Order: sequence, then C-alpha cells, then structure tokens
Amino acid sequence: MHVCKKAFCDFVVFTHRGIHVQTIQYDPEFVEELVLKCTVFALDELVPVIVRQKSIN
Repeated sequence: MHVCKKAFCDFVVFTHRGIHVQTIQYDPEFVEELVLKCTVFALDELVPVIVRQKSIN
C-alpha cells in the first residue's frame, strides 16, 4: 500500500472451507516503524555480508 500509494487493500484467503476477505487500512505509523527496522537490518546485517563477499571475490 505504501509503494502503490493506496489507502487500503483487501486481504483474501481461499481455503477448502470458503473464502475470507478483510479490508486492511493503511497505517503510516506502522509503515514508518517497519521502514526504520528494515533499514537498520539492512545496514547491520546485509551490507556487511555483501561487502565481505565482494572482498573475497
């Protein structure tokens, strides 16, 4: 929703017992926290591995 600039989306689950649809509202506070956590993870965990791999090759 953040990337597509949408205010909501429908979360749909199909099972042998039927279908469930739930509308999810965009939550800017949640997204802000999630982006921060993903950025920290990328910088702390992913970048060092990529740099290490490049220095080996």
